[in-house]
Amino acid sequence: MATTKFTFQTNAASAVIKDTDSDITVEANVNTGGGNLLQVTIDNSANTVPHTTVFWDRTDAPTYDSPSWGAGPHVCLLAPASTSQTYVFPQGIKFENGITFGTSTAGGTQRGSAPSSDVVVTLMIATVDLATTP
Repeated sequence: MATTKFTFQTNAASAVIKDTDSDITVEANVNTGGGNLLQVTIDNSANTVPHTTVFWDRTDAPTYDSPSWGAGPHVCLLAPASTSQTYVFPQGIKFENGITFGTSTAGGTQRGSAPSSDVVVTLMIATVDLATTP
């Protein structure tokens, strides 16, 4: 697993998680429980086709070649070919159980194929619910 987690002592961002080879091998429960996804950067600059990073609100890893991959993704984010795409969610997207994700050439419930080159996914996570925190 090539996932690294940095933790902070602040409400704005409590962790930055970076996966340097996001692919169809799903990274499960990267924040050790739920959290609020504040920002996602998907660096797909090494690939000539678009890729989608799929997030599930669960602690276990869906299996790529089984129906569990398409069982209720929470969020799907596209990174166009040969680019880096950043998504910002000022109030966060809340994950109750765990933040689990994987990347393929298809989005949503479709499985597509694995990236031919590394896709780097960086997450900024808050542990507090920013939608209700003053």
